[in-house]
Amino acid sequence: VAGEPGPGTLDSGIGSKEVANRLRELIPGVNVLALPGLYTPGCARSTVEWTLANEAHRLILTVSPFHQPRAYMTLVKSFMKMVKPDQWPKIISAPSANLPWFGETPEGPTRFELITGEVDRIQEFQGKDICTFEELIQYIATTENR
Repeated sequence: VAGEPGPGTLDSGIGSKEVANRLRELIPGVNVLALPGLYTPGCARSTVEWTLANEAHRLILTVSPFHQPRAYMTLVKSFMKMVKPDQWPKIISAPSANLPWFGETPEGPTRFELITGEVDRIQEFQGKDICTFEELIQYIATTENR
């Protein structure tokens, strides 16, 4: 964990202290926690627990653009499973830096090639660890003005 919990905003998908420190520089006063090595549903559950413990009302979710839809939908599903609707925070979707879609990634394939796997996972886990499109609309409508 690259930060101390406290009131503010949390991004639990950051895998490096360098990225967390850069976000702290860009957005002073915001709490940034790095939880490397967790899979997406684990990060989502940790984020819900942190949000409840710190009474946060807004979150900024920042991950790679190809992963943003699945990460967002997984986080929404975790809040829906673990928290009453009046406690759902507003989740602001803010994909990370504009990295090249066709350049190599640390994982090997290009970001463009990784999209297919993300879509496959969304379809496979919708209704389980990932919210359905109907649940997504319900969550956004409920939290839009928070």
